[in-house]
Amino acid sequence: MKIGIVVHSQTGHTLGIAQAIEKALKEETLTADIKMVVAKSKKPWKESQPGLSEIPDPKPYDVLILGAPVWGFRLSLVMTEYLYSVRPLNPETLIIFSTGALHKWFGGIRAMKKMAALSGVPDSKIVKAGSIRFPRNKKPKYINETIQNVVKSVQETLFVAK
Repeated sequence: MKIGIVVHSQTGHTLGIAQAIEKALKEETLTADIKMVVAKSKKPWKESQPGLSEIPDPKPYDVLILGAPVWGFRLSLVMTEYLYSVRPLNPETLIIFSTGALHKWFGGIRAMKKMAALSGVPDSKIVKAGSIRFPRNKKPKYINETIQNVVKSVQETLFVAK
């Protein structure tokens, strides 16, 4: 079973979470590919429809993990554009997480709902693993819980597939 982690990361926080997920999966003897969604512009938040320079193919993955930041209380425009360009997705399980500076009620949950809606994947195959906070000048929150939710969901998918 192939596991893919596709993320958009502007500051490096979301990529760091993807790498931590990859490490946690390795500890469970599972391997995953990390792929980045990259905007053409250096300031994609200033564009209504940012162009993409890297568009990872989600089709080879049985389990697909998507991660993206919250911008202005909603899903980053780069991940939004990516999902419009590759949908519908068709993994056995879609696992999603978001990252942001504010409490999850200020865009994190909305971002996960938007990723789920744009994916075209039935709700029964979607796991919302968590919304991670990176508040300014404070310790990040919900990282371990989100990573544990991802690993558990991958293991459950593998168990059902056997």
